[in-house]
Amino acid sequence: MNDQLQETKNFIQDLSEQLYLYITKISPAGLDWVFHAFTKLAILVIVFLLIDFLVKPVINLIFRFFHNEEKYPVIKSIYQSRITNSVAHLF
Repeated sequence: MNDQLQETKNFIQDLSEQLYLYITKISPAGLDWVFHAFTKLAILVIVFLLIDFLVKPVINLIFRFFHNEEKYPVIKSIYQSRITNSVAHLF
């Protein structure tokens, strides 16, 4: 387990270093840190949005599967109140 964590950490560090070198090449000399910060924040936002767009349909699909009103009345009320979308956005 520790080896897998270390491999993942090394992979992320390698990607970050490659990104750093690329941005350093294309950005003006004094504004490197601005481009680095902007790029990393943009990547973080993109990752969050991708996760949101992938998790939300899965959660809604699970709740639609249990959409039998007679059998699961609580699930029906949760689905109608749109709590599933809020939960999907939290993840």
